[in-house]
Amino acid sequence: MVEVRYRGSFGDNLFQYCFGRLLAERWGYELRALPLPHFPNTAEPVSGHCCLTPFHSWSGIAAEERQLGMLLRGREMTAPLQGRLVLFGWFHRWEYYRGHEAKLRHWLETAPPTERARPGDLAICLRHRRPEAWEEPGIHAGHAPKWGVPAPSVEAIRRLVESTPHERLVLLTDAPLSPTVKELSRLNPVLRNIHCFSSWNWLRTCRRMAITVSHPAEWWAAQLSSAEEIYALDPWPADKQAHCGGPYGCGWVGGRPLGRPELRVTEPRWKYDW
Repeated sequence: MVEVRYRGSFGDNLFQYCFGRLLAERWGYELRALPLPHFPNTAEPVSGHCCLTPFHSWSGIAAEERQLGMLLRGREMTAPLQGRLVLFGWFHRWEYYRGHEAKLRHWLETAPPTERARPGDLAICLRHRRPEAWEEPGIHAGHAPKWGVPAPSVEAIRRLVESTPHERLVLLTDAPLSPTVKELSRLNPVLRNIHCFSSWNWLRTCRRMAITVSHPAEWWAAQLSSAEEIYALDPWPADKQAHCGGPYGCGWVGGRPLGRPELRVTEPRWKYDW
């Protein structure tokens, strides 16, 4: 049996549910996971072998897994675990999900928004705060990375706006009254609250969008969309340990190569140099 115990927030939960269901279906195990709000297909039963003991727990964090003696890697996921597997952690690695895009889209199918993006919209997600999940003890071995400036920066937004044809700029932000947003007011943006589900659902209908890959909710919106252009930004420089480009399957950080060509996304709609 595979059991999912949710941890973190919305985007984290999407990773956790999908990872648990992939393992359950691969192994022929029963899945026990609470349905995700707004996603009716997550209420579908997944039946299979059910075993309550022995008990194993995977967190998705190498530091915790080493302590538990359960490092989650490729070979450990191919053979069924003999027992009850409880997933309580973070599974933000796209290689776990690559090749299963059709299943992911089915599981995470949701009602379309009443208001869709316009064809000429350019949507930019502007974050001032780190994901709340990063404040949870244990997610980072040391201190969670801090953002010295909003992500993306004002300069990056201006460059993108100037170089990308658009009819309307839509700014999705977690701080609509911040000095950064006021500074960008000369671009005449339409403001949306990035935290509500309706804005996330609206973002999926955009043809052009700019996201911060370290926020899983934005990453999922881009991945589930039919966008023609996706501009992905990692808020940390490539020479730091805290980059997110690699874990999310993106091979570029702020337009610079990570030196890991095997992780580079080849889809033409993903852009990095902005």
